[in-house]
Amino acid sequence: MKTIINFYTKAKSYESLSNFFNECAQVEIDEFGAYEKALEAMIEAKRQIDKSDAANKQAKQNMLLTKIKYLEQFCEARAA
Repeated sequence: MKTIINFYTKAKSYESLSNFFNECAQVEIDEFGAYEKALEAMIEAKRQIDKSDAANKQAKQNMLLTKIKYLEQFCEARAA
């Protein structure tokens, strides 16, 4: 995993790195049910898309913020 992150970081391909973290979050949910880890991955995906110069940057930011909000609410509800 570190190799992939280093590769995208050195290439300054922040949009691809954001997509990678987004997919990691999805795997954490689907395969392991680890919603807290998925939340961390989503937050990192948001950080990376913030650095990018993607054409649809605003739409991706909004999508990630929505997912983060719902994951936070779900994690809080699960903890209660």
